[in-house]
Amino acid sequence: MEHGVTLLQKTILAVCCVAASQLAAAADDAPLDAAAYGLAERAYAAIAAGDLPAAEQAADEALRLQPESRQLGLLHFDVLMRKGDLAAAQKSIDELCTRFAGDALVLVQRGYLAQRQQRHQAAMEDFLAALSRPGLNKEQQRNARLAWADSALLTHQPGVVLDALAPYAAEDDDIVRQRIAAARAELSQGSLGEAYRHLREGRDADAVQSFRRGFAVQRGASGQYADAAYAAKRVNDNASADEWFRRVLDTEPAPDKARAFGYRREIQEMNRNFGAVASLAYQNGGFGPANSVDVLQGGLEAYWQPEGWGYRNGKLFQAFVRAYQTLYDGSGGRVGPVTAQGSAGVRYKPLGDVSFVLTAERLFRIGDLALNDWLLRAGYSTGAGSDWNPVERDWPTWSVYTESAYFVGDARFIQNLEARYGHSWAVGADKWVAIPHLVLGGDYDNRAVQRAAFGWGPGITLRRWFREDVYQAPASWFDLTVQYRFELSQAPRARGLSLRATLWY
Repeated sequence: MEHGVTLLQKTILAVCCVAASQLAAAADDAPLDAAAYGLAERAYAAIAAGDLPAAEQAADEALRLQPESRQLGLLHFDVLMRKGDLAAAQKSIDELCTRFAGDALVLVQRGYLAQRQQRHQAAMEDFLAALSRPGLNKEQQRNARLAWADSALLTHQPGVVLDALAPYAAEDDDIVRQRIAAARAELSQGSLGEAYRHLREGRDADAVQSFRRGFAVQRGASGQYADAAYAAKRVNDNASADEWFRRVLDTEPAPDKARAFGYRREIQEMNRNFGAVASLAYQNGGFGPANSVDVLQGGLEAYWQPEGWGYRNGKLFQAFVRAYQTLYDGSGGRVGPVTAQGSAGVRYKPLGDVSFVLTAERLFRIGDLALNDWLLRAGYSTGAGSDWNPVERDWPTWSVYTESAYFVGDARFIQNLEARYGHSWAVGADKWVAIPHLVLGGDYDNRAVQRAAFGWGPGITLRRWFREDVYQAPASWFDLTVQYRFELSQAPRARGLSLRATLWY
């Protein structure tokens, strides 16, 4: 990068010291009174003659007469920069930045100072900020962009060089062409090195931009597309993440089956925008006169996950409506439409890598025996082996789920818990899985006669995965779970046979 250093040295000499004509023409500044104007002219003349001590003395005197003047403040800063007194120049520009916050001319001068101090990232930030504001004439804009490009060259950010000089890319100008050529040469040798440097620094948004520029000039390897996709996912750029995950799957050599499935699952999760869940649940509390549970219930839910912001790096937001009712009650209770309960609400998963879900819903009466109330829930789950495994024919499976539910109007609190440990076995070739397991579960209900109910026992789940394509892992499943629990408490609801059929679409 010796070429880049030479360019930077030339730029600093040429443009970091503001020309007197530019300062004199500064817009939006208070006019100078006669005395201050004369001292400023004396300072400009001393600069031209190379007499920097005399220039500093005249600039100091002028600034004391008219301290509110931006022009005189910049003149004073200019002299300090020319003298190489960077500590005093820093103090001067900091005062100007405080007094003229957001001023483009002041920002660009602070950028030149940062560049002289080898603080190139800070310099580039100031140049970019200055160029986004009014106040710079065409020559000042050009000088700022050249300086911005030189700092980018020295910090090996060729993509930033091309961005900085984009307005002049078509010009037949050696100063611009040399910088663009140096940037393109670096890109051709390792256009993706900049992206990985950003990843090491934890700057995912910058890495995504660098990956995009790099892939525009060279084809990536599958691992590079994967790194780019995960960076895009972390900054919630789902469109780029989706594109790059698909490129991973299309790039030779293809990833192994396990990795490919992981990428397909990422694509599927980002593209899920709506769904439905249908369920049937039957519970029989056992045999004998103590049995008071013999119930079949059915439910249906539809949910919507807004495109883009509904999925943000594992964080979820969904709105839903649902209804359920009692279909059979062996104890003689009411069944059918009079028991129909409706609800509408939202749920939010605030942590991308932790399955913790907050839900708020309004219960509304459909049937005469249903409720009107507010229900607040907080649920947490963890586990392993619950997804389809494209590599193994069998694998361990376990899960823990707990949820707190509070009915606001009824002042009713329910705490549910279920833990399973078992083993999954692939059955046939159509993504059927059999999962024999042991279960420990129960609940606490502050409005029940017997508040705590816990039981344990054996169970088995049969699950079928479906609705997939070349790029997306199975999005839907149907399962049937049968369990028999032995009570660990005196509550009949904790024991007996339970069957549940669920369709998650």
